[in-house]
Amino acid sequence: MSLDVLIPVRSPAPWLSLAVESVYAQSRKPNNVIVVVHGQIDQEMCDVLGRHEIRVLNAPESYSFDEVLNIGLRDSDADFIARIDSDDIWSDTHLARLLRVFEENPDTVLVSGRATYINEIGVMLGLGVRTSTKHLNLQLLFRNPFVHSAVVFRRDPAVEVGGYSRCVAAEDLLLWLELARVGRLAISEKTTIKYRLHIGQTSGSPMSADDKNLFSKPEFDSLKRRGYRK
Repeated sequence: MSLDVLIPVRSPAPWLSLAVESVYAQSRKPNNVIVVVHGQIDQEMCDVLGRHEIRVLNAPESYSFDEVLNIGLRDSDADFIARIDSDDIWSDTHLARLLRVFEENPDTVLVSGRATYINEIGVMLGLGVRTSTKHLNLQLLFRNPFVHSAVVFRRDPAVEVGGYSRCVAAEDLLLWLELARVGRLAISEKTTIKYRLHIGQTSGSPMSADDKNLFSKPEFDSLKRRGYRK
């Protein structure tokens, strides 16, 4: 089973090194790492990406996020695509755990790990993204049960349904809905990624300076009630 990792990134990307290192620390190594730079590439990005054999593609500044992702999706010829954002971190068994689900369930088209939240400096916030593993197709009608940085999906079905579609903050959900029509969706019981909340997030609802202090549980609960997500 071949697997490529897809990482979209735009400047500034202060946590890109941590994300990339977590990819290369996997117990199950990816075949390729595809980084799609949205806009200009800066020196810090060059330094990080130059440490490894990474396929670097460019997307014009004018492109929407779905177009950025589709560049990487269509450049790959792997059986599976694993997604990670440039500000998140995988555990070293993330890919191995999720690929095992595919091996045990051949009709599966998408598997997601679970996530725990960290703040800008990597402090654990004590809560994570907890989603029921049951009735995932039904959940998709009301909310997105998957963390985008935690998913692995079969590439061919994703391309066949048209890849990511244009939609503000929900391009991933639209793809999951299409994949749900052709196969099984699953969530691993294990937490396999650290999902960073920070000022300047470019997907979902960006966090403002008022949300910077994420060290206490009441403040974090307030963010959840206000619907912040990636």
